[in-house]
Amino acid sequence: MSRTISWWRPLPVLFLGAAGRNGRRVSCNTERVLDLSIDIKSRHTFSSSFWIADKFPHLVRDVMPAVMSLRVTATWHRTVYSLTPQEFPSDTRDAVRAIEDAAGVMVRGYRGQVWSITRDCMWALDILAEEGFPL
Repeated sequence: MSRTISWWRPLPVLFLGAAGRNGRRVSCNTERVLDLSIDIKSRHTFSSSFWIADKFPHLVRDVMPAVMSLRVTATWHRTVYSLTPQEFPSDTRDAVRAIEDAAGVMVRGYRGQVWSITRDCMWALDILAEEGFPL
């Protein structure tokens, strides 16, 4: 099994990020998108942060019927360029572990926040390759 790095946000995407740290909002919105996806028999790429997988593992499990690809974002939904080369590997590993534990399947891709792998942090690509995300 290999992992991939997402350079853009493929559509349609189910994304559970840090924008809705209000648990009720995250839960309600996820359930709405999931219901719609099931109704129209649509499968999606799903990206989740550590925060969601840790606080709401049932949401990650619940979306699995509508998922064709599972991807990880940063632990606390932080941009890659805001992390150091020392922080990034553990941040990625923690997020992958939480999401895989919640979903019961392997994370296949990495999705950096808002185009956050920039010229100034190309070191992140080497780290992602070391973590099993092929370039």
